[in-house]
Amino acid sequence: MWFHTVMCALTEILMIAIGCFSPKQLMLPAKIWSRVCMWCAFIKLDLRGIENIKEDQSYVFAANHQSMFDIWAIYGWIPTPFAWMMKKEIRKIPFVGLACERLGHIFVDRTNPIAAHKSMEQAKKTLTNGHSIVIFPEGTRTKNGKIGAFKRGAFAIAVDLKLPIIPVTISGSFERKTWNGFNINPGTIIVTYHPAINTAMQDNADIKQIANEVKESVSSALPEKNK
Repeated sequence: MWFHTVMCALTEILMIAIGCFSPKQLMLPAKIWSRVCMWCAFIKLDLRGIENIKEDQSYVFAANHQSMFDIWAIYGWIPTPFAWMMKKEIRKIPFVGLACERLGHIFVDRTNPIAAHKSMEQAKKTLTNGHSIVIFPEGTRTKNGKIGAFKRGAFAIAVDLKLPIIPVTISGSFERKTWNGFNINPGTIIVTYHPAINTAMQDNADIKQIANEVKESVSSALPEKNK
């Protein structure tokens, strides 16, 4: 899988250097990479609610985070151009960090409030002309399979820009590979895109309520053992 990852990163860097590809075309190497990695691991995807994503509309996608397979489960099948909000440590991965930076993905330094604020401002600039962002509001993968608390930062972006939030439930990913495990277990991952939550009439005082509403929506498609 590391070979596929490096080849995908190098392809993305080359395509950006050439400079004649649309945002959707630039997503193709990552989509292929994601599907190949899932296929190599004998993992199937059950995709639900894709009709809730409207073309040319910018969204904040907020998903629970169960394992590394979440990246591929979203990247391989999401139909709209987007940027990840990802931890800054990924920037240090050879080739991958450079490709992510060139593609406009957003690195977040959670230990530095000033840097984190700059990341939020960068995210706002990304959210135009049908471009979206994908976040894991828990901030990290679950260690026990249960959904964690949702941080409020990305929801503030949605409220400031009056953009809809699409809750995303990832189920079955923890069973494919646990937090500290090395074994990969073939099976099925279910990704559910819920109806969008409208923020047009909300303000900063409502952010906690919105975060709770998104978490409730995400939890609604999880089995009891993961709630």
